[in-house]
Amino acid sequence: MVYHELEDLAIFHHNGVAIVHDVPWSIMNYGGTIVKKNDEILEFMWGMANNGIIKPDLVNGDITVPQLQSKTHCVSLAWLPLLALMVSLIPRAPCFASFLKPTAHASPCSLRLPAMSSSATGHVASAAAEASRPRKMPVLLFDIMDTVVLDPFYHHIPAFFQMSMKELLESKHPTAWSEFETGVINESELARKFFNDGRSFDLEGLKECMVKAYEYIDGVEDILCSLKQNNYEVHAFTNYPVWYELIEEKLKLSKYLSWTFCSCHIGKRKPSPDFYLRAVDHLNIDPGNCIFIDDRKVNVEAALSAGMVGLHFTNAEVLKNELCSLGVELAPLVLQGETEVQ
Repeated sequence: MVYHELEDLAIFHHNGVAIVHDVPWSIMNYGGTIVKKNDEILEFMWGMANNGIIKPDLVNGDITVPQLQSKTHCVSLAWLPLLALMVSLIPRAPCFASFLKPTAHASPCSLRLPAMSSSATGHVASAAAEASRPRKMPVLLFDIMDTVVLDPFYHHIPAFFQMSMKELLESKHPTAWSEFETGVINESELARKFFNDGRSFDLEGLKECMVKAYEYIDGVEDILCSLKQNNYEVHAFTNYPVWYELIEEKLKLSKYLSWTFCSCHIGKRKPSPDFYLRAVDHLNIDPGNCIFIDDRKVNVEAALSAGMVGLHFTNAEVLKNELCSLGVELAPLVLQGETEVQ
């Protein structure tokens, strides 16, 4: 893990992931528990210490406090053999002084802040167990639109504009959407550029139409849930703009996967080879340990060229059978209030 300080930003790199902490706010997402303010982070850290997950030992080096710097302070917690957690602390955080300066009658090991709530403790314990678990292979990369989620563009957007698909394709700008997908233009620029003739339209109405149409492809949520239950690592690998957040808000895909590879953040679109290579590099695994699933054959062929295992999605039942043939474990689903269902 590498720490950099640039102006008012503290940037940490861990396993290829960049985590940015802004001053005077810090954000940490850990095991489903999100803490934002610096005093919350400090309480969260000591809650882990009080619950035996990390050792509050300033003397023996389990917690290392670097020399104070002018803008940001970094505390490195080396806990569990396989994980290091970095957080940023601000000098004016309410309990920072007591954290750094134990009193004469209290040893560093006896310093204690209020423990976390029982629910937060449960999140931390669960995350700690997950962190200690060996990484399970293969890693699965899912296209989203028309593989996991119904794509409104082909099914609902022409009707919104009161056009046929042919009319829409002929009248829309040839590159505006792809530029939006790669983050080259923002939402406002999309609205100005969407049609070749520059006509205006109801952007918020378009977004509402798309949100209403977002729904899981039949049977795919069950597969994602089973993969989750079997502790597989699953990532989105999608050509989509920042509106993927609308999908997440409605369908909560993050219950099953991480929105790791979105074209709007990577700046690349499938089937660009660079997009696939960036994913492999980020995951730090052999491409042969990646299973890529997409409804478009050209994207699957690009994955095969990158050395991944590629599956062309047609429907959930076929996908389930193909995953099983590759040795992927798909446990029966256990639903609330029922003992077991397939």
